[in-house]
Amino acid sequence: MKMTHPMIDQDISRPKQLELMLEISKVLSEGIPFVRVDLFNFKNKIYFGEMTLTPFGGFQIITPPEYDFILGWELVLP
Repeated sequence: MKMTHPMIDQDISRPKQLELMLEISKVLSEGIPFVRVDLFNFKNKIYFGEMTLTPFGGFQIITPPEYDFILGWELVLP
């Protein structure tokens, strides 16, 4: 399956180890209600990048501003 990205004008192939990367992400994110796990597949090796707790590093502007609160209420923290 090919994927696209708005800033790249060519097809992007799925990583060959995507299923393993998804499993690693599940283990790393266990118990965390919202997190992005960055993994990279380079020369058939999987590398860990980072775990990010906020989208866009917290710098995304959400408009209208009340949508920020609406989205925030959807995340239920223990």
